[in-house]
Amino acid sequence: MKRIFTILCAATLSFSLAAQTEAGNMIIGTSSNLTYTSSSAVDCDDCDAASSMALSLSYGYFVIDNLALSAGLNFSSMSIGDVSSSTTAIGVSGRYYMSGMFAQAGWATSSEKDADASTSTISLGAGYAHMLSDNISLEPMLMYNMNSYDGEAVSNAFGVRIGLGCYF
Repeated sequence: MKRIFTILCAATLSFSLAAQTEAGNMIIGTSSNLTYTSSSAVDCDDCDAASSMALSLSYGYFVIDNLALSAGLNFSSMSIGDVSSSTTAIGVSGRYYMSGMFAQAGWATSSEKDADASTSTISLGAGYAHMLSDNISLEPMLMYNMNSYDGEAVSNAFGVRIGLGCYF
């Protein structure tokens, strides 16, 4: 009995997203990350707290079953003490779904407000689409970003992102 229950649960999880990821369907998504850090070094009287926030919007189209290609727009801001900056990025990505899990790869370019600087980002991620209703999913994801400026690598970052997807 336990074995039959396990098989039924696995089948339900693998088919719960099947209709939404068929060729010709679309997905609109949003995701965000919010971080706050505070440094308190022993010899640091001038250390300020840092905070950052990002909001991403994307539109995707399933070109074949389980594979969506997306275009996205990302707004982010960061502040350290009294200094703040904001960045806007546009990019493209591909996401492949496998039994509720997904893998994602993307590229984006960004420019910083009031600066002539622009960066490129290559991102890789993996997550899970937990269906809240027939068309809405909660999508936690682990991300790895590689950033470059003028073709030179400048930073790498791991992160967690929480998103919502609307499939239609």
